[in-house]
Amino acid sequence: AIEHSRILTVLDRIMPPVPSVEAKVQALFRNADFPGVFANVVSPTVSTVKVGGSQQTILNVAGTEPSIEKVTSFNACGVDREGTGFLVAPGVLVTAAHVVAGARSVRVSNELARVIGFDPRNDVAILLVVDHHKKSLAQMSTTPTGSTAAIVGFPLNGSLVLTPAAINGELTVQSHDIYNNALFTRTLIVVNANVQPGNSGSPVLVKGVVVGMVFSKSTSQTNVAYAVPASILVRVEAQAQSHVTVSNGACTSE
Repeated sequence: AIEHSRILTVLDRIMPPVPSVEAKVQALFRNADFPGVFANVVSPTVSTVKVGGSQQTILNVAGTEPSIEKVTSFNACGVDREGTGFLVAPGVLVTAAHVVAGARSVRVSNELARVIGFDPRNDVAILLVVDHHKKSLAQMSTTPTGSTAAIVGFPLNGSLVLTPAAINGELTVQSHDIYNNALFTRTLIVVNANVQPGNSGSPVLVKGVVVGMVFSKSTSQTNVAYAVPASILVRVEAQAQSHVTVSNGACTSE
């Protein structure tokens, strides 16, 4: 009803940004692993692209599973969280910042990890695991709108799952950081996929290449997920090339 209200749509266009209904709802589900996305009352949408079948999903995964690992953070103000990470260089993984925010320790598949990059605006964290030399994944500089895709991760803290997906398109929107504070303009990818808690940090793959990283989902549309474009991931990775340990911020549950 909110999404189809003509009055709210007009108000959203002419009034200053306010905390969105989706953001308020998602704030109630912090334990569900997904931060709010939009600063608008009415969530912007794009056309839906049909997902592929199981064979297309396997082709898009293209044997990348060994490079995708479970990320667990401990004692973020008394809360433990699980997510997913993927290798982009020897020992270097990308995950979602809200998965590790404020945690006393972080592990990648039971190996201790250091946080060497933390971007709460774009919800990206870079982790370093010493002597971890599995194959790194390539990343795409552009978003292939209309393509079938696959999301690979550890939903609900379970085993590795391959989720059929499709790239609906990109949006440039006003958004908040992971603490629902700073307001800024960002570009994100809208993905047709049903992601679950634990998928935060999962790569969105097209023919084995990373096009984005899952960081949130819609609260009003079951099969809509949001991903950080690979071009932004590469930018955050570049800032972490010195491998110096950095602060992983405050807890998102505070």
